[in-house]
Amino acid sequence: MTDVDEAINNEMGSLCKRSYLLLLLVYLTVDYCHAPQIMLVMFLAPPADAFDYNPHAYNAQTIITEWHLTEEEINWIPGLLQSIFFLGFMIGTVLFGQLSDKYGRRSIGWKVYTILMIAALLIGFTQNWQQMAACRTLSGLGIGGLSVVNTIMLQEMSASKMWVTNGIIGHISFTSFMCVFLIITYYIPTWRTLCVVAALPGLLGYLFYIFTPESPRWLLSLGRVDEAEAVIQKFSKRNGNQHSYYKLVTGDGDIDEPYSDSQHRSLTPLEVKNSILDLVKQPVLRYRTAILSFVWFTTSFVFYCITLGAGSFSPNFYLAFGMSAISQLPSVPICLYFMERKWCGRRGTLCLLMSMTSLSMFIMYIVPNTDANSHFRLILSMVAKVGSSGCFTLIYVYTPELFPTVVRNVGLGSMSTVARIGSMTAPFLATYTVNSNSATPFLCYGILCGISAVLALLLPETCGKKIVNTVDEAYTHEEEDGEITS
Repeated sequence: MTDVDEAINNEMGSLCKRSYLLLLLVYLTVDYCHAPQIMLVMFLAPPADAFDYNPHAYNAQTIITEWHLTEEEINWIPGLLQSIFFLGFMIGTVLFGQLSDKYGRRSIGWKVYTILMIAALLIGFTQNWQQMAACRTLSGLGIGGLSVVNTIMLQEMSASKMWVTNGIIGHISFTSFMCVFLIITYYIPTWRTLCVVAALPGLLGYLFYIFTPESPRWLLSLGRVDEAEAVIQKFSKRNGNQHSYYKLVTGDGDIDEPYSDSQHRSLTPLEVKNSILDLVKQPVLRYRTAILSFVWFTTSFVFYCITLGAGSFSPNFYLAFGMSAISQLPSVPICLYFMERKWCGRRGTLCLLMSMTSLSMFIMYIVPNTDANSHFRLILSMVAKVGSSGCFTLIYVYTPELFPTVVRNVGLGSMSTVARIGSMTAPFLATYTVNSNSATPFLCYGILCGISAVLALLLPETCGKKIVNTVDEAYTHEEEDGEITS
């Protein structure tokens, strides 16, 4: 008799395992669509001078030129198309996360992916912004759903010790696909052709559902033991172990569900009865929820404002976007190094990253937007991007540690929803910044990050400490950390 975790650790617990390498490889094919769909509107409605540095953009059409958008429409239609995408994203994370718990990860995953592919291809054939808005909502719904379902699928099929590796690979792949998308947009700037060409590689994503079976953890949670054992056996055979056989132990105590963005794991009976109201009933949870809500909103809002407004940091639109994408790469090792050091920890790292972003934005506000300062402004934007991207990495680790087990799922889900509100708001200010060349938004970013840096110091440190399970333990945690709550 073998525990499911032990079986998965044996077969999917190392980069030397062929089953795990195949899982990562096919996961990259399905992960491709995220970057193009999130960044698409930036290149469908670029600023007026975006093509000055692109020799392939002669007579290239954008939705601005083809649909004859007025100056007033330019200020809000691109932002709306981006915001409605994030609205669909937010709905997708909740809806499909719950459906995957009920009907299975793989079963829901390929259906959601089909919705995404149809919507992504149809965008290139839309005749007005209303039709495009409908397609963008569907693509956001798909991307949001896949960010939950596929992440759960990847984590549940990997050994728990590989979850950090999965996260790092996912971060690197997103950045890499942003750069791939930038190359496509450089050589194919005409918007209709761009939409179709950028979506077509996504067809390879079906390989993920062809080669990846249903999650054995999910199957075991429903008592489908034989099917779960068959999946583990398939992993074993791919690793060259033709004669091994696993007999899995059943029981709730043997099933560990990994965290994801919205529906992080199947809820236990203890957690089902908890709601968002539980986060405000107790003072210790109330003040943590308030601070974390502001931090999550700021992180998402500033991250997407910097990303979607990359054209405001340099006269070379493509260079600015490329540098913004590449600057995300150092954020993971920087974040992982500092957050695991007791002299800095989670709280100190969050404060450091927020302060770094805030200072960069304040300097950006002061420095005149001239050609002579363009390289300096680009460097400032990269520093800010490292900080905001690092904050995203950190808060997904820090937040679950701050909420007791009894409200952890609802707490992290609520914070993720707050983040989506930030991402829905960001496109309007990012579009305004690019089109107006105003420096005022940078002041706004700096103030928000500065406040978040100060608020971060009011949170308790969790590095090297026991994870709390009850509200009473949370109060004890506060007392040990020297915090005073009321």
